Amino acid sequence: MQIDIYSAAADSFKLLSDTTRLRIFHYLCHREASVQSIAEEIGMSSPAVSHHLKLLKDAGLLNSRRSGKEALYTVAGSCNANVIRDAIDSLLKCSGCTCNTNCAGR
Repeated sequence: MQIDIYSAAADSFKLLSDTTRLRIFHYLCHREASVQSIAEEIGMSSPAVSHHLKLLKDAGLLNSRRSGKEALYTVAGSCNANVIRDAIDSLLKCSGCTCNTNCAGR
């Protein structure tokens, strides 16, 4: 049974080992955003961003809600999402992050 715990943690790390998903997750740590605004921010097509958002949402790391015709995404309030958010902010701070968000690197 303990192996399942490690397997779940490894799956989260694998999911965020992709640079694009890590950027999307970090972007959503500090705001609620639509697929289009995320695509513009990271310079990708909306369909590509949607694919990454689905993976993150299926893993329980993101929440979404409808606003008219748009889906708005934000980081889930789960324990896993909070730990990952804190870890990313800490790593970016250590790396001297100069992004324009409210991450710990500012």
